Amino acid sequence: MKTENPFYIKECPMSYEECMKSLEKSAVKNGFSIVHIHDMQNTFRKNNLSFEHYAIVELCNPQKAHMALSMDPRMGNMMPKEVIVYQDTDNKIKLMFMKPSPDMLESLFPGKNIGQMSQSVITSMQSIVEDAVKG
Repeated sequence: MKTENPFYIKECPMSYEECMKSLEKSAVKNGFSIVHIHDMQNTFRKNNLSFEHYAIVELCNPQKAHMALSMDPRMGNMMPKEVIVYQDTDNKIKLMFMKPSPDMLESLFPGKNIGQMSQSVITSMQSIVEDAVKG
């Protein structure tokens, strides 16, 4: 049985800084806000560790989050949604997020019928990344 790649990755033709700004604009355009940015390069630097550009950008759509938490408070373990912005080994800037499989979600939350909501969030995340790389 073939499993789908759970990572959605797109190359961004901009600089790291421009890509971060574009991601923020794209998130707002798609109904999300940035909750927090974890600047891992800075975190590592503070600990005398070297690492290229790498940020974990936490995104939230309050309406979707409220709906999910109202269904089952354990869904908060999958929030906020994260987009990773990083520089790969070829010095290319990429955006990435993880797409949970509907089967996995249904097994974690049986009887909640979260498949449609999950697909809606995945579609929104794909739009955010696609819009961000277009600038």
